[in-house]
Amino acid sequence: MPELLTHAERRFHDGDLNSATASYRRALHKDSTSTVAMVGLARVYEVRGRIDLADRYRRRAFHLNYRIGTAAREAGDGVAARIAFDAAASAMPNHPMAPLKIGEMLLEA
Repeated sequence: MPELLTHAERRFHDGDLNSATASYRRALHKDSTSTVAMVGLARVYEVRGRIDLADRYRRRAFHLNYRIGTAAREAGDGVAARIAFDAAASAMPNHPMAPLKIGEMLLEA
């Protein structure tokens, strides 16, 4: 699947939004938990002016990463939790919860 994501990124940067969309969708079809594909689709839809779809994919990526981060933190895996919370914050930069959890982890360290 990494090759699909690489192809999608290249097409996105080349401005070929149709191919980028198709590749991100194929990647998501192969792995419905691929937050990279979700955020990629969100970026494509933002460029196309489809903010409703962009928001939907960003929210999905955020919530999945946030749940992964919470589970990792509860399991005592601070590294995995930090990676997941960083990814959640990247998916939705204005959402306060992921940075809050990162801050809590820093205070606990």
